[in-house]
Amino acid sequence: MSRANSCKIHPKFTIEWIRFYNQNIEYGCIKCLNQLQNCVGIEYLKDIIDNPEIIIPKLPIDKWYINFYQNLNNFSETQLESIYKQFETSLILLSNLLNQFIENGRSNLQQFIKQSKEAKEQLKKEFKINEIQALIKQIENLENKNSDVQDQIKIELIETIQNINLDLKKQQNSKINNILKETQLGINKFNLHCDKQIDYLLSIIKSGTTQLDQFLQQSFEAIKSNNVSTFSLTCQQSNIQNFNKQQRQRQIIDQKQMNYDQPKPELPQITYPYYFSHILPQYYFNYILNYADIEKKLYQNQQQFFSQNLNTNQMICYRFNPQQEFIVKGNCFWDFNNSKNRLMIFQSNNEGNPIFGYFSSSWKEFIFSFNHNEIYPKKEKKEDLQKNGLIYLEQNILQNNKNFSVGSFDLQINANLIDGQSLLGCDFQWDNFDAQKCSNYLFGEVKPNIKECEIFYF
Repeated sequence: MSRANSCKIHPKFTIEWIRFYNQNIEYGCIKCLNQLQNCVGIEYLKDIIDNPEIIIPKLPIDKWYINFYQNLNNFSETQLESIYKQFETSLILLSNLLNQFIENGRSNLQQFIKQSKEAKEQLKKEFKINEIQALIKQIENLENKNSDVQDQIKIELIETIQNINLDLKKQQNSKINNILKETQLGINKFNLHCDKQIDYLLSIIKSGTTQLDQFLQQSFEAIKSNNVSTFSLTCQQSNIQNFNKQQRQRQIIDQKQMNYDQPKPELPQITYPYYFSHILPQYYFNYILNYADIEKKLYQNQQQFFSQNLNTNQMICYRFNPQQEFIVKGNCFWDFNNSKNRLMIFQSNNEGNPIFGYFSSSWKEFIFSFNHNEIYPKKEKKEDLQKNGLIYLEQNILQNNKNFSVGSFDLQINANLIDGQSLLGCDFQWDNFDAQKCSNYLFGEVKPNIKECEIFYF
């Protein structure tokens, strides 16, 4: 153990303190300290040895450097990581969304052109254009003396024209319906509302840059300090100030944050029309929302209000998977909100990862399949299902009310997201009903075996 140095003035005492002032240093023993009239700036040697940083404010250096060091010392890495993580998530989401818009739009372009031509020819066929043309040619080629034949052709022509609309109505749920559905879906694939979604994400990114800028400015106040004229930092200051000015000009009011990862009721809210799905491609998500008449029924008279206040009429999104503790404990995943207006989207782990879902509201209810590109609306009246080889099952309340079930088990997902069943076609209209396929048509197999689930309430 080393022996402490003795005080020059009081040799019987050891040196225990030190003081920095101006360009000088003063130190001494306890007795010296008692004789001082001013003890400002005194630091004990033991404290300095344990924590040498305490002498930094006492050093005879420019205050700007000391403040800068203190900024660095007090800087919170955890807080920066948290703020940047939110900012980064928005950037990644925007990048993924843009890539999706570009890829879907480009791949859809030639397909849409081809489908439009095919739809045109199909409609011409349904309009019996060739038959009408042939009859008109017969009239043109007839001689004047063949009046009886003219009358017969005229009758055939009238009957043909009159039967067009009747034939079209008979096929409304088949050929014509498929043409309309494919055309509408092709239009949605062009992502014609992507500007609104991009604008919304940009507002979140701007909010993120503002929050990040404010945090860094508050954490490093010394950088924007003007008290550095003693040193040659004029150029650096100018650049920093210009940067800060540009950042401040980008400040916005909206401070919302997006988070899809927690299956709890506290999940953040998403404002119409900026809905996003992590399961469905954006174009098909928009297609389902359009079919559900969300805008027409809920928001058609409030667009101006939305532009002024994005915090109203919000839709809450929840995400679930079988591995979550919430699901493992057998909790009810499908009834977190008092609103009966909901959109549920499921993706299965079965072969091909089938995607399907269910929408319910006070004005419309349907099941849909992304893989089959089909929508199954709720039947208005009970049908005699015996003719389809299927015994009708009356809707009943399950003993385990944590399971989700609609119709006569047209779609049932158990609380564990693994088990369940589907008897599609009971209470929901399936135009291509097949009793042999109804049990695995939606899921790809008999059980749903859900990989991920999204539920939107609005």
